[in-house]
Amino acid sequence: MQMKFGRNGRHGALILAALLVAAPVQGAFAQGFPSTQGMSCTQVQGLVQSSNSVVLDTGANTFNPFVKDVAYCQPGEVAKPTWVPTRDVPQCSVAVCWDPSTDEGGR
Repeated sequence: MQMKFGRNGRHGALILAALLVAAPVQGAFAQGFPSTQGMSCTQVQGLVQSSNSVVLDTGANTFNPFVKDVAYCQPGEVAKPTWVPTRDVPQCSVAVCWDPSTDEGGR
């Protein structure tokens, strides 16, 4: 069986090549961010430590950036402890960047 791509075959061959290149990329985007609920607390904390800063899926279409420490925050922000649900515990401690001037109660 021979595939026909038009008069000279170039246009169709280029489209086919583009689809073959794009297919793995589409799969990567479809996978989304790592889910905290699919990992143990130790795995989540290890991922944050090794990545320095990483966006994680914490459930129900909620995605947040978590950081290793204040060095990965913007000037004026601090690394604030927070908790995420993991496979083994409901509250696993990680850190987020936080601007204290925007919190209720002010500075």
